[in-house]
Amino acid sequence: MGKLQAKQESKNQVPNYTSLLYKHNQGFDGKWFYEVKEVDRRLSYPLVGESSLVCDVGGAQGVDSFAFAEKGAFVVNLDINGHGLRFSNKNAHELGLDSNLNFIKASATALPFRDEAFDLITCFSVLDHLPNKRSAYRAIIEFSRVVQRGGHVAITVPNYLFFVGTVSMKVKNLTEPEAFFEQRFSPKELFYAMSKCRLMPIVVDSEFPKTADPEILVSHFPRLFRKMPGTMPLLSIGTRILDKFSKLNMTKLLGARMGYLAVKTGN
Repeated sequence: MGKLQAKQESKNQVPNYTSLLYKHNQGFDGKWFYEVKEVDRRLSYPLVGESSLVCDVGGAQGVDSFAFAEKGAFVVNLDINGHGLRFSNKNAHELGLDSNLNFIKASATALPFRDEAFDLITCFSVLDHLPNKRSAYRAIIEFSRVVQRGGHVAITVPNYLFFVGTVSMKVKNLTEPEAFFEQRFSPKELFYAMSKCRLMPIVVDSEFPKTADPEILVSHFPRLFRKMPGTMPLLSIGTRILDKFSKLNMTKLLGARMGYLAVKTGN
């Protein structure tokens, strides 16, 4: 499977709505967040066009949903976070995109739609926050049910093969049980889960960290690590090395965030 050849966007060009949607997050770094989601864009954005029917599962603040709507697609932003959906709905009205956006509160494991309703289902860094792998598999079954034959499903998750992130999160889950829950998936695991649901992966992609940011430290590193002097400089050096390492074809499955674009088969 080759890397999807998408139109290259300027990495410094952060959409205005990214800052708008996260204006309540004090000190939020829109450029860093935009870079984190680069793999999501590569897997899904080239498929979205005028009149596409898209469901963005776990869309929350609507970063991808708003981008799809700008392309002329009709988009359902589905999330269990009612407060986040209300916030996004208000912003959609401000930006004049509300005619192309619909916000629905529901679970990824029980989508309230008829069979084969959508051209594209996107689910970016959502399955990792479900209670367990069984719930994640149930969600993938639902994605397959509501996407039409020949339609596409794009999923990204934290990569179990990204050693630094996996070890850090294991330590954090052990030492900070109050922190948010995150389960990680190997490329093989996600491939087989999608394949069993008649979703044939056609593109695999992953993304390594490009910049070290305080938000990375807080979200993914245990307090134990954060208290160590010189952590940020070391992290910055490490991300620069990883960025160069990521240029090699042999590292395609080792990035921090990994995902597949799949097509629904007719069998």
